Amino acid sequence: MSMTIGQAVHAATGLGYALGQRAYLGGAYLRGAYLTGADLTGAYLTGADLTGAYLRGAYLTGAYLRGAYLTGADLTGAYLGGADLGGADLYGADLTGAYLRGAYLGGADGILSVGPLGDGYLIYAIRCDDGPRLYAGCRGPFTLTEARAWWQRYLDAGDRGPHAKQMLAGVDAIDALARAKGWEVAR
Repeated sequence: MSMTIGQAVHAATGLGYALGQRAYLGGAYLRGAYLTGADLTGAYLTGADLTGAYLRGAYLTGAYLRGAYLTGADLTGAYLGGADLGGADLYGADLTGAYLRGAYLGGADGILSVGPLGDGYLIYAIRCDDGPRLYAGCRGPFTLTEARAWWQRYLDAGDRGPHAKQMLAGVDAIDALARAKGWEVAR
């Protein structure tokens, strides 16, 4: 039997058909919720507890996630363009392949960003217990060491030199910012 997201949430939580575009879920308790592929475009999730939620491929474009708890959330391939993540907690979240262009990150915990660099790329870092995980475009997650090795390889090969130089400078900036914020950074 297949169900829509609204039907599944209604059956499991009694929230009825609350989920969907422009849904109002401010302060909702959705820890560990399975919302893979959900269309939450423009949804109001301010202060929602989405700790450990499965949001793979979810459409959160323009969503209001200010102050939301996204600790350990799986946001792989999620669309967060233009989302308001101000003050959100993203510690340990997985943003592999996530689209963040235009997302507001002011005051968000557990995330750093650098860019856009000269060629338009942004570099994001998520705070994890054993050091930051970096994402750039469709690349990542990388440790700082892995990110440096990745772009140094292009620089050494003479392939995409200007791009590789900018990306390495971005990695250095993330490293410096992480240290300044007191994040655990491998030496």
